[in-house]
Amino acid sequence: MLSRTVVIARNAPNPVLAHKFLDYLLSVRGQRVMAAQCGLPPIRKELDGVYERLGVNESQIGVLRPISLGPGLLVYLDQQKRRQMLGAWRAILGSSPR
Repeated sequence: MLSRTVVIARNAPNPVLAHKFLDYLLSVRGQRVMAAQCGLPPIRKELDGVYERLGVNESQIGVLRPISLGPGLLVYLDQQKRRQMLGAWRAILGSSPR
């Protein structure tokens, strides 16, 4: 399962516009565009998609379970890539990952 994650950085130059874009991505229209043009199944209940048919939106039961995004996912990266990613993580989010 591919996790789709959107982050609005703390120091984003236009956080209001970023929030509007996020609203669009999550809207019915945005989900339709992503399904049609990117091949990403919709996550909205209003739209028929593989995730809805599998019941992922209803529960965490079954073969697909959400995975929290975090630095713990970096465990299999080599140390140089890990340092680069953590540096970028800190710069974008302005926080220290655990």
